[in-house]
Amino acid sequence: MAHSAADLAIKHWNLTPLYYSEEERYGVYPWLYEAAEFTHHRNERVLEVGCGSGCDLLQFAKHGALATGVDITPKHLDLARQRVGNLATVLGSDGVNLPFPDASFDYVYSHGVAHARRPTPENGGGNLPSTPARRTVQCAGVRLYLLFHSLAFPPAWHELEAVA
Repeated sequence: MAHSAADLAIKHWNLTPLYYSEEERYGVYPWLYEAAEFTHHRNERVLEVGCGSGCDLLQFAKHGALATGVDITPKHLDLARQRVGNLATVLGSDGVNLPFPDASFDYVYSHGVAHARRPTPENGGGNLPSTPARRTVQCAGVRLYLLFHSLAFPPAWHELEAVA
């Protein structure tokens, strides 16, 4: 029986959840704090797609964003909820079927998760959850994706797009 990439990811991350302290995460990715713009979204509605254990989500919340994170892995959802407490909202969802009305967020962020999405005609043939993310961002919003390139570490590709 074939398994989807999401099924395989859920199985893997439930068995071996990725949980770094803030010091570890930003020690491994020293450029991430600035690239993700954690400090630039006070009082803005921020969505993190694939929030994992909530380390990046917490940074947005600590700097005043109205932060919401989604993830597909139950173990990561538990860890994220423990980490962020009442500073952010954490929900179970994938990055394609987002449970939010149009124009719900000012900024959508994802780091290292969208690369697992297989290009299909339904998703525009691309690797990014652009259509659902675009739908949830208000007209003046911004989407930022930091993706892992298959041959590079640290990630060698990112997208920053103003939504007009």
